[in-house]
Amino acid sequence: MSTTDTDKGWKAIVRELKSLGGSSLTIGVQGNAGSHPSGLNMADIASFNEYGTATAPARSFLRSTFDGADYYRDDLTRLAKRVGKQLSARRALTILGFKITSDVKQKIVTLKTPPNAPSTIAEKGSSNPLIDTGRLRQSIDFEIGKL
Repeated sequence: MSTTDTDKGWKAIVRELKSLGGSSLTIGVQGNAGSHPSGLNMADIASFNEYGTATAPARSFLRSTFDGADYYRDDLTRLAKRVGKQLSARRALTILGFKITSDVKQKIVTLKTPPNAPSTIAEKGSSNPLIDTGRLRQSIDFEIGKL
């Protein structure tokens, strides 16, 4: 490999890494998620479940996914090492976005506490606290900002 090829490769890496500066990766219910069959906005449904209400306990599915999740930082570090070589900055964030989104959706399925009230279980026909219509889980997505 000539010095010229090496210089071009290094410049591509630097350019891709610079493009990450000021970028953001947002995970959760995005603005275009629509509404729940009840007529409520999906972002409101997510907030009510994440933080609780006066009549329902908090059932964190976003914050709890990230609690102690240093491996996302490790994933980002591994991906950043590939930026400019095998991956664009956008592709690296996309891979991470899909991974975290999948983990949040899995948390919605597996979260069991606090349990639903017996009256809620009877009404829904299910004891899974965050699964009713499946719309909340389907609404979880990611968005890459300013790249």
